Amino acid sequence: MAERKNRSIVEAAWAMLEEKSMPKFYWAEVVRAAVYIQNQIGENVSVHDLYFGRKPNLRHLRVFGSIAYMHVPKEKLKKLDAKDEKCKECRAEASIKTENRKRT
Repeated sequence: MAERKNRSIVEAAWAMLEEKSMPKFYWAEVVRAAVYIQNQIGENVSVHDLYFGRKPNLRHLRVFGSIAYMHVPKEKLKKLDAKDEKCKECRAEASIKTENRKRT
């Protein structure tokens, strides 16, 4: 049973990486997102249903790999720099990890 669950997680992660054409070094974030989504949704009854006794609220989920904009703190800005930075959504929840770009 564990092997089947692991296989379904790996297949979901692979599909997410391929769909959004993201580099393979994001595999950890992708697997984390796949596990989170499978725990929230489940096949027949989700883990959330069993623990809380009700359906989960899925409004906080984001589209994986979609374009997002991250706020840049004032301390890292120069006079005419943009106040946000374009990045990709790498988690199922509402948080962002940027692609390896550093501000100089």
